[in-house]
Amino acid sequence: MEKAKAGALVYINQMVKEVERGIETGLYRNDHYGDLNINLLNADINRIKRRMNMK
Repeated sequence: MEKAKAGALVYINQMVKEVERGIETGLYRNDHYGDLNINLLNADINRIKRRMNMK
C-alpha cells in the first residue's frame, strides 16, 4: 500500500509540474504577443512602403 501511495504521489507531482510549465508558457506568450503583433504590423507597413516606392 505504501508503494502505491508513493507512486501516486510521484505521478501527481509530475502532473503538477506539467501544469506549471504550461502556465509559464502561456504567460510568456501573453507577455510577448503584443511585441509580436507590433513587429508584424511594422513589417507590413514597411513592405507596403517598399511596394509604393517601386511604382
